[in-house]
Amino acid sequence: MIDSIRNDLRQVFNSGNMVTRLLVINIIVFVILILLKAFLQNLGYFQPIFDNLAMPGPLGKLMYKPWTIFTHMFMHIGFWHVVWNMVGLHLFGRIVGDLLGDQRILPIYLWGGLAGAVAFGLYANLAIPGIDSTAHGASAAVCALAAVAGVVAPDYGIRLLLIGDVKLKYIVLAFLVFDLVGTQGGVNSGGHFAHLGGMLMGAIIAYQLRSGNDLTSGLSHFIQNLRSSKKRQPSKPMSRSKMKVEYKAPAFSMRHNAESRNETPEFETELNRILDKIKNQGYNKLSNDEKEFLNKASKRDI
Repeated sequence: MIDSIRNDLRQVFNSGNMVTRLLVINIIVFVILILLKAFLQNLGYFQPIFDNLAMPGPLGKLMYKPWTIFTHMFMHIGFWHVVWNMVGLHLFGRIVGDLLGDQRILPIYLWGGLAGAVAFGLYANLAIPGIDSTAHGASAAVCALAAVAGVVAPDYGIRLLLIGDVKLKYIVLAFLVFDLVGTQGGVNSGGHFAHLGGMLMGAIIAYQLRSGNDLTSGLSHFIQNLRSSKKRQPSKPMSRSKMKVEYKAPAFSMRHNAESRNETPEFETELNRILDKIKNQGYNKLSNDEKEFLNKASKRDI
């Protein structure tokens, strides 16, 4: 049974897109942590493990655990903590992946998590110096994806339970207001500062894309080169992720430039029309023919 589960996870991880991979990683880490907590906490062994993965607030401690700047953004202990973060990751990550390309998901996730770490560190060392505090969870990273999605497609419609269709810009605005209020006191003020740091980084990435500057390109190229090198190894083949249409940074308005690709004006016109429809109405509003056209377009050299 263990081998079957491992094979299923490997297949999902290798064949899925980056959002799926991040979901798998976060959920696996969550399951491992709650099992370790259940069996090791009473023996006194769990807390050292947690302290070496979560990011400490005091700068003096962080200097001895620099890796926690990265590991903390994949850690969850509470059930609802991981549930809401994974729901947000799936929702906003899917939108960003559809509109800007799957290769930008992980860089935005990492930049958002790092920005959240910086914001939390500033709060911990300036607002509550001398008090032990830690940060863990993907919230800042998810907030970065939410901010990017909100800037790219503010009128994207999302159906919420008991409410109905709500435009994405109002959901992101609600998050922003909630976190701003949360910074004014409470047990998780540092967490709200981290969320705001992630949202700020997401907004910076999105507006820089609009100006033609892709802050995700360096990490994207590194990841793609890493995949390519592993894929060339016969003993450890790795499937490339199935990607949607990639929208280059200079075309943040999501207009497709066909001049350098020898494509017909009709192709360019139809692709631009579909991209505008995704931006204004969402991917789910596309007809089957439009989805098929977009799928074929994603396989072209664009």
